[in-house]
Amino acid sequence: MLRALLRMTRPGNALVAGAGAWAGSLLAGASLLPAWRAWLAILASVAFAAAGNLRNDVLDVEIDRVAHPERPLVRGEATPRAANALAIALYAAALACGLLVGLWAGLVVLVALPLMEGYERTLKARGLPGNVAVALLTGAPFLVGALAAGGIRAPALAVAGLAALATLAREVLKDVEDVDADRPHRWTLPMRVGAQSACALAAAALVATTLLSPLPWLQGNVLGWAYVPAVGLADLAFLAAAWTGFSRPGRGQRLAKAGMVLALLALVAGRAQAGGLA
Repeated sequence: MLRALLRMTRPGNALVAGAGAWAGSLLAGASLLPAWRAWLAILASVAFAAAGNLRNDVLDVEIDRVAHPERPLVRGEATPRAANALAIALYAAALACGLLVGLWAGLVVLVALPLMEGYERTLKARGLPGNVAVALLTGAPFLVGALAAGGIRAPALAVAGLAALATLAREVLKDVEDVDADRPHRWTLPMRVGAQSACALAAAALVATTLLSPLPWLQGNVLGWAYVPAVGLADLAFLAAAWTGFSRPGRGQRLAKAGMVLALLALVAGRAQAGGLA
């Protein structure tokens, strides 16, 4: 069961959230090697994302019987009770780590808790409000990381906003992909406005992400020139996702996710080139 519970946390996604907190600390002027407060921000973000993934599987088990039959709860490899217990422990760990970073970081985690639970319980069934909630939650680790490094600067705010935009697009494309499985349980955006209109909104968010991607580099001297060509690769992935989403939403949302990972790498490259190695 332990292995199944670990799979339910979706370690890859949780680690990406931790990478967001690390990037937030870099955008606040920290070096590439995280200090102890940055490590706490990373741990808070990883634990929080893992808890949210567990809760998602528990509350979506009936949908997953159609959309994701390979998941542990559907296959009987874990129990909802064990998953909920681990989620509560991880939420508590995230809040504790956030408070150890500082009062404001703890407050960000505290505000994110009802937003995550609200998403899992009601908002995701309402379409766009749920997509917006996930987008906001994706931006939160950057803010926690920045607070761990001394405060939220303009580049960190810009990147949090860009991450939210890209996530909004990806969530909409996921809803288009899962429309048949979701239909008995949710009233998502593609059900309300049609698949093509939903894909158009996702494409607009991805194009906006691309157009605004230079902002973190333009604000202050935290990022060096290396950010510009590196983020160009992420922009190509976002544009490919925008184009592909209309005909292959599943491929589009995976390209959007790849673009987000590439954008994180671009932040690291830009910070390293600016002198943030030590």
